[in-house]
Amino acid sequence: MAKIQNKQKTQLARMVGTAIAVRRKAAGMTQDALGEKLDVGLEAISRMERGAIMPSIHRLVQVAEALNCPVQELLLFGSDRAADRGIQLAGMMDGLSTGDQEMVIEIVDRLVQRLKQ
Repeated sequence: MAKIQNKQKTQLARMVGTAIAVRRKAAGMTQDALGEKLDVGLEAISRMERGAIMPSIHRLVQVAEALNCPVQELLLFGSDRAADRGIQLAGMMDGLSTGDQEMVIEIVDRLVQRLKQ
């Protein structure tokens, strides 16, 4: 049982780390720049992104604020649950006009209907 829990913790740390790296790069930010915003060294950012360490909840909130994204986006990255993917999709649509959001929903709806056939 302990082996399974350790494996799950390791997988979660890697998924969160990958999410941090993806969001940081999308923001056009270097590891150094993120480290400066968080008042930590480059090595700490590197270890988080590699999944070598799991950030504390407090640190995860700071990372999300520095990357201008919701905390759940960092936690749900890579999840295969439909509800989690829906949250990710909602995050992607943030900042789009209402009309553009409706267009995305319509496209996703059509695609889902087609894939279910």
